[in-house]
Amino acid sequence: MLASGSNRTLDIITSMKYLIINADDLGYSQGINDGIIETHSKGIVTSTSLMVIGKAAKHGATLAKKHQQLGLGLHFQIEDEDLSLLRGIKNAASIAQIGKIKKEFLRQVEIFQEMTGKLPDHIDGHHHAHRLLRIYQYVKSYSKKNDIPLRGDINFIRSFFGKPNINNVSTKKLKDIF
Repeated sequence: MLASGSNRTLDIITSMKYLIINADDLGYSQGINDGIIETHSKGIVTSTSLMVIGKAAKHGATLAKKHQQLGLGLHFQIEDEDLSLLRGIKNAASIAQIGKIKKEFLRQVEIFQEMTGKLPDHIDGHHHAHRLLRIYQYVKSYSKKNDIPLRGDINFIRSFFGKPNINNVSTKKLKDIF
């Protein structure tokens, strides 16, 4: 047994890896909300990201409140129904558009707080909206100022992702990654 003050104990603790299994899109629909809560209840999903302007956002926030062990972040959205706004911003965002998006980000943080009673425990974006070049620095600065982790430098493993081949998602495939 190691003494609690030993350097070896500290080395072990600081070298530990944590697997966060985050389910995006809480608030998109009631079915997605129920699926996220079911997989969390079964010990799979450890975190989720709430789309505060999603069709089922209130339902999702209510479910999240009942599951306090479930990490809950903001899933920032900027697209409209047909994704034309997102495509336009990726191609050539005007100063006016960027200003509107910054205001929209703050509005969604405020809605998150109203729905959940707290700040998000992380921030990410629908279709990686928070990673857009002219928005990322703003969101990153906000996150740092408020001590909220910004998910962005993720290890996206396409071979494990469930679309378009759901057969790629299995315990064996997950173990093979590590």
